[in-house]
Amino acid sequence: MKKSSIFKQLVIMTAITAVSAGTYAQDTRYTQTHNAPLRVNPALMANNKVLKGILNYRTQWATIDDGFTTFRFTGMYPLIKDEQGKLDVGLDINNDVAGAFTTLNVSGAVSYSLKISDAHRLGAGLILGFGQKTVDLSGQTFDEQYVLGSYDATNPSNEMLFNEQVMYPDLGGGLMWFYGEDDDPVNAYFGVAAYHQNTPDESIQSTDSKLPVLTNIHGGVKIIGDKLDFTPNMRYSKQGGAEEYSIGTYIDYKLNETMKIPFGLWYRYKNQDALAFMLGFEHEYFNVAYSYDLGSFDLINSISGLTTHEVTLGFTIAVGGSRGAAPLTD
Repeated sequence: MKKSSIFKQLVIMTAITAVSAGTYAQDTRYTQTHNAPLRVNPALMANNKVLKGILNYRTQWATIDDGFTTFRFTGMYPLIKDEQGKLDVGLDINNDVAGAFTTLNVSGAVSYSLKISDAHRLGAGLILGFGQKTVDLSGQTFDEQYVLGSYDATNPSNEMLFNEQVMYPDLGGGLMWFYGEDDDPVNAYFGVAAYHQNTPDESIQSTDSKLPVLTNIHGGVKIIGDKLDFTPNMRYSKQGGAEEYSIGTYIDYKLNETMKIPFGLWYRYKNQDALAFMLGFEHEYFNVAYSYDLGSFDLINSISGLTTHEVTLGFTIAVGGSRGAAPLTD
């Protein structure tokens, strides 16, 4: 007889996440970080020239109690631009499902970048919104509701009571430095961002469960060639007791002036080794990309199916005569 409970799902998810991340309260980590820019650093909007929309779909460890499924929409728009600076606004909507648990986050972002010399720009961004964590108890059964082998929903479960929904404000911000212009053969960037700076309480129980501050430090150099562009990059993330290091590169193969094929390869260390790659197609009006994440090698050897798939679809609309992305991506 198959019996499931909310506690079984929680224990499974907690155990798996604890092995790979060191703590349960963790944000989604994207393989294609450049396609989730507002969750890397809101000041990255300073490098966007167009009205841009990005849809992300991510599925992680689907063979274990359906794993994690994440949908995200990112929108960015350069609102005001002059010779000295640029003001951008953005929208970030994220829905993450793990078993019976759903986390929704809706945030607005604003950034301003200032040109301090011909080659150097500084940017600052702020992201503010609200989060909602929900647990769906419908369809859940508990051991105490089975009497003499028969299930009766009216039998008391004697389980701990949950708040089925909790809402909380969420605040973050970041700083960026950019070097280079569109026609320069070398561009560079470096940034730092902090999310959940107000450490919101996301507990669905009576006890406090503060969401730890997430800190991102990231940077890279883009080397622009006739047919190939190389962008070696790095990222360091820390949230609570969990740390993650990522190093890799983007390679863009230019088919012509309006189309290219991007490829990405990264090595990550988060308690254990991991490897990921990405392949896509980019046009001046849209882009699509797929990435495959092997996750932790040790976990893969012990539990089958611990892989991650991520698909991205984006579109751009020219603003003020500008078309195409800025020379740097994260």
